[in-house]
Amino acid sequence: MSTSEQFDPNIHAELVYDGGDKVHAPERLGNPKPDQLQGTPLEQLAELAGRVCYDSLGAEKARGSVAYHAHIREVGHLSVYEHCVFTVEVATPRATWPDPLTYELLEVLVNRPGVFVRILPASVRVTCNLRSVLEFFNGTATSPVTPAVLTNGDRLVRASCALAPVVLSHRDPVHPSWSVVAPERDEEKWITLLMCGSRGMSHELGRHGDFTAISQRSTRFLDEDATPWVEHPLLTTFQRGLPSEVRLDLIGGLPLVEAARDVYRGVVRVLAVKHPRKQVRGVARGFLGNALYTEVIFSASVAQWRYMLRMRCSDAADAEIRVLFSKALRELQRSNHGDRFADLGLRPATDGIGEVLI
Repeated sequence: MSTSEQFDPNIHAELVYDGGDKVHAPERLGNPKPDQLQGTPLEQLAELAGRVCYDSLGAEKARGSVAYHAHIREVGHLSVYEHCVFTVEVATPRATWPDPLTYELLEVLVNRPGVFVRILPASVRVTCNLRSVLEFFNGTATSPVTPAVLTNGDRLVRASCALAPVVLSHRDPVHPSWSVVAPERDEEKWITLLMCGSRGMSHELGRHGDFTAISQRSTRFLDEDATPWVEHPLLTTFQRGLPSEVRLDLIGGLPLVEAARDVYRGVVRVLAVKHPRKQVRGVARGFLGNALYTEVIFSASVAQWRYMLRMRCSDAADAEIRVLFSKALRELQRSNHGDRFADLGLRPATDGIGEVLI
């Protein structure tokens, strides 16, 4: 057994998507209904990211896939589409570069979040996500949207519409000079994992904002009074060998945990008489600890994963996130881009808790 497997099983990483033709829905998230997780891989990925926020995978009253995407477009909460990354190559012969249309498009794209641009001798490669496409084409770009920019925005949508036809609602022929291509650079290759652990861990994950996409279980929407608390690996290690009668045993119900749950339930019960339940839970969650279990759909470029592994699989990292990222490394190594992690190995951490990069 590897040392990372000796701790709370709720500290968990699992491969979800690696750019192939299949999205993996982890069992711990539920079993989708027949009308859920339909469509292209990118549409499925966005839907799964949204459903982890509201624990709605397989829920009886939850929308089907088509209605789900229509609802996301209607309310405008497009962050789930940040997970859906692809690369489009635009033919721009250097002899005539920069042509005015491409230049105006680049002027907007290079200043936008979620976009990575490479200028090559005979083309421009634009790596972006569905949110950046939707917001750009809907006229919410930060730079002035000129007719030339709209023309190229239309080309970008047409080039990518086959990847997410339900989301983009655009089925016109692809412009001949624009084509979706396979990723080449580490910044163009993206991998999605399910990352599980404590709320304290997820706060640290949120610090990795560049070249990532994050969708997390919502404590405002969901009832958390029965949600488990995660035992920190340091506590697990400390208690090994202690007599059972003196173990703190966080998972089994440390008095503080039950006290917090009682306060949580009481706040919900009292405030729900006059206020919407989602608002009430927003108040009540303040009485739950950082050890509360959470689930995160987390996407990042290969380049960013490698950076995060160096930061988190180290002796200086918090023991929980260190255990999580050692599990993440094993998942990344079995992905379609596993060769980009083959040079990374693990050894026992200096303090004996989990593993770190060699």
